[in-house]
Amino acid sequence: MDVKQAWESFARTGKVEDYIHYTRLKNQLENLYQQQAAAKEEIGKPFPFEDDLRVKSARLVELDTLLNIDGKGHAQPETVVAKSARPSVLDSLKRPVPPRSPEKKPKQHEEVR
Repeated sequence: MDVKQAWESFARTGKVEDYIHYTRLKNQLENLYQQQAAAKEEIGKPFPFEDDLRVKSARLVELDTLLNIDGKGHAQPETVVAKSARPSVLDSLKRPVPPRSPEKKPKQHEEVR
């Protein structure tokens, strides 16, 4: 039941329960509008730790190259695979399911005491 329906129900019946339900819904709606306004304000603000993130990411790359300088590291270079070279998930879903073996294993039940 939305706010309008709750108000109409109260106006029609005059029950206190309907009015209480209406006021709760109205308060929830106002709270959501306030949260939406606060979220819109936050979107406009810059990320406060953006500079720290940039510096630390650069340092991480530097340390990673220093650790793998002797070639003993097992870090694999990132490779970008073209979209046309990747296998299609949809094609694999469309393939028929291989038949299961007809023999069934007997179920072993533990005795409960």
